[in-house]
Amino acid sequence: MNDSVKAETDAFETVTSRSGATFRKYTLSVRLEEGDDVELFVKMPDREMRAKSVVPQAPRVRLDTVSVDKSFRNINGRASHIARDYTVTLSLEDFPGERSYFRFHAPSLHVESHDIKTDTLIAQKDIDYIEFDENDPVFKNVPIHFPDEIMRELPFLGASVSNSSHVFSDELFEDGTYSFVIPIQESRYIPATTGTGEYVTYQARFRLAALSKDEYAYLLAANAVNSIFLDPMAEPITMPSNVENGIGVFSINYSFDKTIRLEDQLWPY
Repeated sequence: MNDSVKAETDAFETVTSRSGATFRKYTLSVRLEEGDDVELFVKMPDREMRAKSVVPQAPRVRLDTVSVDKSFRNINGRASHIARDYTVTLSLEDFPGERSYFRFHAPSLHVESHDIKTDTLIAQKDIDYIEFDENDPVFKNVPIHFPDEIMRELPFLGASVSNSSHVFSDELFEDGTYSFVIPIQESRYIPATTGTGEYVTYQARFRLAALSKDEYAYLLAANAVNSIFLDPMAEPITMPSNVENGIGVFSINYSFDKTIRLEDQLWPY
């Protein structure tokens, strides 16, 4: 473990939530490294709260393949419709030693079009929701192995909930690699006469976070809450907490962010 780092702050801003509640938001910066033990200490007029977490190892990710399939269709001779199906494969390498925990965030597709003569931006858009491969164990509703402390609170659920948080552990790829096959689709209607034409770029954005055990346990419990949300007969779920003299979860995650340039295309095609 590296030498301890101490940082403190009294500066805060008052934030109002959508429900109308107000709270204080504190911001401070410290330099941390993988494996560092971190302790949070909060002093309030009526009590003092403490919580601990460990900085997880950064996920080791590589891009294996990107493939593109195109299809065209004419509509009344006035326009062409093009559908692009991208398949992106990311591989995650397992860490030796203790169990590792991860969360995969939904990727987005960013599209920009520029005038080919003036190079001015014509339009841009982000597609934030992308369907995952429904057969991938990370993204489908599959049995999830809860930590013992969660199973004591959730015995009625067995070990199967909706994995709406896209969390998983390295049990999927013990001493090896795990690959995500991510399909992305984008469609455009292109007028038959486009004037000077457009130059269009496609970029996919991904985020994979390595989690602490406490955050992983919290998100599993949140999955369980989502699974029984509309069940009036469901038993209450106790959310995990690692805060001394308080309620909540203190955690640190390590995110891998990557933007992949999928393709450049000149219109009309």
